[in-house]
Amino acid sequence: MIKIYKCPGCGFNLIYSGSAKKMTCSHCGREAAVEEVQANEAMGQNVMQGPEEIDTAGTGVTELRCPSCGVSLFTSGDTHTAATVCPACGQAALIESRVEGAFRPKYVIPFTMDKKQAKEAFKAWSKKGRLTPSSFRTEATLDKMKGIYVPAWFFTYTVNMALRLDAEKRSVKKSGNAEITTVENYTVALKTNATYER
Repeated sequence: MIKIYKCPGCGFNLIYSGSAKKMTCSHCGREAAVEEVQANEAMGQNVMQGPEEIDTAGTGVTELRCPSCGVSLFTSGDTHTAATVCPACGQAALIESRVEGAFRPKYVIPFTMDKKQAKEAFKAWSKKGRLTPSSFRTEATLDKMKGIYVPAWFFTYTVNMALRLDAEKRSVKKSGNAEITTVENYTVALKTNATYER
């Protein structure tokens, strides 16, 4: 199911703003706390759901459609995208079936800058490269920038380690025509416990 969160004020789409730490409407500017949006969803308000994957031609090839305007988002050959934006109407859409079960994330770290800030940061970064093509900084190129979520996995583990090593230290000293080599033998024992969190 494709899910789009709607602004309770004007009905336009809500997008999470990392800087405001709230859901925001790009049309009327209204802001809503994530908890408010979730409460509205639980009551069946301000959320639009569309078909998951539909077979439009009876051929077995399915596609995703925007529940807002009906435009095809992408084919089912792309089975990994979980969040997208409609190229026609700009609605942000979450494909819920792709973040369920084993794929359901425990945490989602939101973007901390909006697209305008990201464009400025990219411009500043790309100016540092002497061989960076100037076309990298054109508005046409920058408008194509898209944020993506990259999955990461955290592990917590404890290491219990015991080592016993035979070590040798050699030193060579010259005295006139003679060369004296001193060899010292050591036994090194080490025990350690370490816990790595997340």
